[in-house]
Amino acid sequence: MAEPCWPPPEGLASRARRLYLLASGNGELADRPGDGARRSHRGEETAGLDAGALTADGGFGDWPGDQRGEDGRSLSFTSEPLSEAVEILGNPWVRLTVISDRPGASVVVRLCDVAPQGESLLVTRDLLNLTHRDGHDRVAPLVPGEAAVAELPLKVIAHRFEAGHRIRLSVSTTYWPWMWPHPEPVTLDLCCGENSFLELPVRSPRASDADLAPFGPPERPAGIATEVLARRPTQRIIKHDLAGGSAEVFFDWDVGGNFRLVDAGIEADGSNVTTYRIAAGQPLSAEVHTEQSAALRFADLGVAVEATGRMSAGPLAFLVTLGLDAREGGRRVHSRQWRFAFPRNGT
Repeated sequence: MAEPCWPPPEGLASRARRLYLLASGNGELADRPGDGARRSHRGEETAGLDAGALTADGGFGDWPGDQRGEDGRSLSFTSEPLSEAVEILGNPWVRLTVISDRPGASVVVRLCDVAPQGESLLVTRDLLNLTHRDGHDRVAPLVPGEAAVAELPLKVIAHRFEAGHRIRLSVSTTYWPWMWPHPEPVTLDLCCGENSFLELPVRSPRASDADLAPFGPPERPAGIATEVLARRPTQRIIKHDLAGGSAEVFFDWDVGGNFRLVDAGIEADGSNVTTYRIAAGQPLSAEVHTEQSAALRFADLGVAVEATGRMSAGPLAFLVTLGLDAREGGRRVHSRQWRFAFPRNGT
């Protein structure tokens, strides 16, 4: 895509394409408004496991995979196959009319590109705590049973939906571990009328698109000479306990492994492991454990630091425990623990 400046000189609003959420069928996206019929959804606590790494840095396993599982755990609305390609550039905009059975609820919105064979590619997404629908500087609890309007821009994106593909918008109330669940399971009704729609920032192709040069290989500095002693490649492992209904994400992040700086003769080692756990139907079971370590060795000197963390939540507060342990030559020189409680304030 070739644009002379940002935003494009013609602007994006005049080219917005509005697609409405319809309750008919299994959920449709169409150019006409729905009749106001409702679709009801209670989120699964394990929805979001296919979201990819929250702190993605381009490593293997970081990116979200095929979204068909996530689509099935959400309220999904899908267009007819496109008769011609559609390019978008900017922030897709979503407006939803919802009714919650709890004063605290959230919505997660994902825009996907569905191939003719059924694969679902995540294009962009965003989430909103509905108690912050009037601004993040205040908490406005929902009134159970009363309609509320949520508006949110999805993350800015440039994407081309090919002819024959379908556009899908999926809405859910949970997205673990990207979003902490509310204290109680939430049932959300989505009103599929004129106030529930997706606006796409449609882009008109330019003749200059064909003149764009392909990206070359990334430029990298020569770097410091190192000798790798032991590798610790990134791992992201998802486990499901089918008997107990729980799920766990194990994230072992590659922070360099064990290596030696050749010129300085310094040996370094480190690790960073995070585990996310949650049980189906039990939002208060959510917890995160972290373990980080770093060590340096030079001649007869060796220092090491280990840090641990745990976060959970009760109905009224988030509970955080942190630990720090420092050693020199294998002897502990400092150790401390911290415990905090933070009010949930609508989360």
